[in-house]
Amino acid sequence: MLKRRRQPTRALREELRARGLVLTISGLGDEDSGGGLFLLDDEVERVDWLSTTGLYAADGLFLRLLWGPDLLVYDERGVVRYLRLDGLVDPHDVALDGDEIVVVSTGRNEILRYALSGELVERWTPGGEGDAWHLNNLLPSDGRLLCACFGRFAADRAWAESGAREGAGIVFDVRSQETVLAGLTSPHNPRRIPRGWLVCNSGTGEVLEFDELGTLRRGVELGGWTRGLTVLEDLLLVGVSARRDEGTPGATAELVVLDFESFEERERFALPCREIYDLALAPAAFAEGLRRGLRTNGRLEGELVQAAMFESVGVTPVRLWATGEPLPHEAMRSQVTAEVSSSMVAGARELIPCVVRNEGGAILTSSPPNPVSLSYRWYDGRRAISEGDRVRLPRALPPGTPIAIDLPLEVPLESGRYRLCVSLVQEHVAWFDEVDPRNGASSAVEVLG
Repeated sequence: MLKRRRQPTRALREELRARGLVLTISGLGDEDSGGGLFLLDDEVERVDWLSTTGLYAADGLFLRLLWGPDLLVYDERGVVRYLRLDGLVDPHDVALDGDEIVVVSTGRNEILRYALSGELVERWTPGGEGDAWHLNNLLPSDGRLLCACFGRFAADRAWAESGAREGAGIVFDVRSQETVLAGLTSPHNPRRIPRGWLVCNSGTGEVLEFDELGTLRRGVELGGWTRGLTVLEDLLLVGVSARRDEGTPGATAELVVLDFESFEERERFALPCREIYDLALAPAAFAEGLRRGLRTNGRLEGELVQAAMFESVGVTPVRLWATGEPLPHEAMRSQVTAEVSSSMVAGARELIPCVVRNEGGAILTSSPPNPVSLSYRWYDGRRAISEGDRVRLPRALPPGTPIAIDLPLEVPLESGRYRLCVSLVQEHVAWFDEVDPRNGASSAVEVLG
């Protein structure tokens, strides 16, 4: 077995680039390392963390089945259609069969057909209770729709009983129920090739090749749960997941690259998830759309991001965007700490380290027409005798965010006891500590002659 890499070799990257393709990889999160969608272009890139099963690319569309279950349909710009597939249980795969979307509902032993609009067209089942056959991956081929399963069982999860699925797995024609490949153990990802068939024999950790008549020609064992399979010219790409029952801490999935003619292993490299579910080659032009996802409306995306920022700190926004317009008093909430000495020399100049934290429902900014700044006032008793220069905020200040500011300070010329109040102020609107004294920092200072 070759040494495990962290990134694909140059040869694989150049092969993808030469063909104008990007390899997409779905990760099945199982409350451990997390799942998601990955792209292999120049390197392995995690697009997001949404646990995903089946992938399918054809006819200018890219279909992605979420574990939710939900279906995302992409074009080159991003998600063009979202379908909530109510009633789908334990979703395992998706494909386009003509102009219809076909989805496997493994938990109910069903295959469902949908129009592109999301309308349910047909519900097919071979019978049996619950997850009887463990239907999984689909393959539209030569006018037929094929499906892999763990065996023809009648009871829910009968295939999970000791030894029951060894050799019981098949690939069959959904319409006629004719068996195409037999004698498999936990098969996934049947693929058509010019001289026959390929299939992941997951239960034995193998990839097998059959001839046209379903006779086994050869196989290779890859040391894990083989699932996810695609052919790239003279390369065979196979996903190998860490086995759930082994529970090895930190074990991750791998992508294995085989020479298609010899079945010899060329390379393998790790992925940042424990389980691969599917592999699909898509035109490279789809890569940006897959990254963009639902964020096809720039304004909508901005509003969602802004609102999420407020939500993350438990604040209801009074104003969503950072502007210099007058703030309502309920947005003038802050926490100010200032390192102030208890005694200072009259007429001296000091630099006071301060930390300001925005606790209101708006983003604070020093933009016109009414900029927010940090300043101070000296009080002699109840009377403010002077106020300092304004210090602009170094950047826009979202809720829940602290920022450090050094505040230049001029000490009164006459000796005596004073009160120094450091506060934010919005020009021509209000001092924050006048709205509520808790918005500022107040210190007693003795000024020495």
